[in-house]
Amino acid sequence: MVFGLALPGLALGAGARAVFVNTLIVTAYAFSLALLLGPIVGERGLEPTGPAQNGVVFLANAVGGAGTFVVVLLLIAGAWRATQRAA
Repeated sequence: MVFGLALPGLALGAGARAVFVNTLIVTAYAFSLALLLGPIVGERGLEPTGPAQNGVVFLANAVGGAGTFVVVLLLIAGAWRATQRAA
């Protein structure tokens, strides 16, 4: 919800804005899947080894982590451009 409040203040183009929003959605679902599925199957998903259930939890964590990285980069870029325009 905080990103939704910050989005209007970011200087992002239409494509970057779409990537930002869609990546946030995918990241939230991926981390939610990992948090729910991990305890159910008894796996932590910290390494891509072991049974297939661990691989699924690991993949969900990896997608969430990669999505977080993309969102933070876009957040920094959009905030930087917004400050440059305001100056």
